[in-house]
Amino acid sequence: MSIPVHERQPARRGALFAGKYELLSPIGRGGMAQVWLAHKESHGGVKKACAIKMPTDLIGSSALQRTAILNEARIASQLTHSNIVQVFDIGEHAGIVYLELERIDGLDLAQLLADLRQSGEALPIAMAVYVIGCVLEGLRYAHEFAIDGRCLGIMHRDLTPSNVIVSSAGEVKIMDFGIAKTNLEETSHQHIKGKIRYMSPEQARGDSSTQCDLFAVGAIFYELVEGRKFRSDVVGELRIAVAGGAVPTLGRADVPEPLVTFYELCTAVKRSDRFTSAAEAIARLGEWRGVRATAADLRALYAAQVGERPHSGFTFGDFEIPVPLRAMLAAMDGAAAVPGERAIEADAPSVTRREVSPAVGAPPRMPPTEIIATFGAAPPSGARTGASERAERSGPQHADRYAGRVRCVTGAALESTSDHRRRGRARDGCDGVDLAARRRVERGRVGAIERTCAARACSDRAR
Repeated sequence: MSIPVHERQPARRGALFAGKYELLSPIGRGGMAQVWLAHKESHGGVKKACAIKMPTDLIGSSALQRTAILNEARIASQLTHSNIVQVFDIGEHAGIVYLELERIDGLDLAQLLADLRQSGEALPIAMAVYVIGCVLEGLRYAHEFAIDGRCLGIMHRDLTPSNVIVSSAGEVKIMDFGIAKTNLEETSHQHIKGKIRYMSPEQARGDSSTQCDLFAVGAIFYELVEGRKFRSDVVGELRIAVAGGAVPTLGRADVPEPLVTFYELCTAVKRSDRFTSAAEAIARLGEWRGVRATAADLRALYAAQVGERPHSGFTFGDFEIPVPLRAMLAAMDGAAAVPGERAIEADAPSVTRREVSPAVGAPPRMPPTEIIATFGAAPPSGARTGASERAERSGPQHADRYAGRVRCVTGAALESTSDHRRRGRARDGCDGVDLAARRRVERGRVGAIERTCAARACSDRAR
């Protein structure tokens, strides 16, 4: 008897992490964390698309990165708003703390603006107002968030175009609350956190408040309207200029006067001259009587820049998880497995062009990042992974390399969105195995072990 379609177990296409997450492809990387597109495996073989955020330093277990992940979980997991990326869960696997985030089918605002600059297009004023309005609504919710009537006054403190994501459905969401704090927490004023370019003068001096987020809103508005980086004309030390109150003026001729006033009230050098709350900023923005953009307009702009595609939760990566990364994940699972449990199988089927066609205009991936991985513990006795079997077939020398220090590449070639579409059309019909090997050669940063693994994988499939 045939198994109903809804009950069939879908083939695993990525590397298994923490026993329930199937890592498919890296979708973002910053100084403190990296984010992977993943499927969460649930009861009955049901899979749900999500994003897994973990520290950039998987091996060194950086205390600073771990603290940022835990801080985001502590604060952002309480927030549920349509303009904030939701945190669903937090966990720890083999000493690595991670977050399960809402998966957004889109790209960050900085990337969208870069694509517009590359194509020589300017963002319509109405669209800039719509995006800023969504950001302010998310901030208003966070700033006014209360528990049992006690307002926490959550400050983001790192609001930049890179931390605002635009979805293919026309949504605008704030993400990355890694250095956020509440107004109930005391700080030493000795450590400056965040990106200096978008800071208010007082935040650059160590004094943060919710009004610092409003200054950052003004900085984002400037980039939306002007199409260039905020404070890009600063000469000399940026931090000194920021602390001194350097704020550029709007130069675009078609910006209405009410919006110029809005920008000036967001980016006032003195905090007393700035908007006192996000609610006040939203009210002032509402006084502009021009034509309003909607989510449908943003959706159309996104489709024009990135490529129209279904808003789907199941978007498979079009490259194979590097074999050394599989080995590292398998070693982590082995170290975390309780006695008597079988280590997680890391040898998942690869994705090829013949199996799955990636969505048109898929977001570019993070740049190549080399990691020196030291496996501190071996899998339990009797456990066999795909990586260990390959190492055994290759002789003791390669087995020792897998058991010891392995130089691996966890990223893939970073392409701009337009390049991704152009190269995707050129390589249609190309087998995924050949594609992966060619990308590794093009990167020019893959070590001897990675090239050996790619060749071995090709020969295994040929047999």
